[in-house]
Amino acid sequence: IFKIYNEKEILKENIRELEGKYLNVMKKQFIINNISTEEIDEIYKLAETNSTLYFDKFCSLFPNFENTLIHINPELSFSELHFCSLIKLNFDTKKIAQILNLTVRAVESKKYRLKRKLNLNTDINIHEFIIKI
Repeated sequence: IFKIYNEKEILKENIRELEGKYLNVMKKQFIINNISTEEIDEIYKLAETNSTLYFDKFCSLFPNFENTLIHINPELSFSELHFCSLIKLNFDTKKIAQILNLTVRAVESKKYRLKRKLNLNTDINIHEFIIKI
């Protein structure tokens, strides 16, 4: 039991470390794109409420994001691009499920299908890939 507890604590620490790395990458991208904190707050609120204005605002803040994904696979649908934008904002699977009114399993399946469409190897984390775009 003690060994399992220690492994669990190590995994929690690894998760915290990865979250910190994602946040650092996001902060750098916000700085590069000259995005203010007000715009960041607004885009998160629009995303969380699943507003119809969200994706347009997202594209104005990250102008190359959509084109980069379309370049990888021109057949990506709007819903897949929208889904990728939520990943880009570092929402976790559970939060994406809430926003899109899906089950966690449906979001996981969508991630898997998206990885195939983007021709990503199984060892590549889709969150890492999309956040770096």
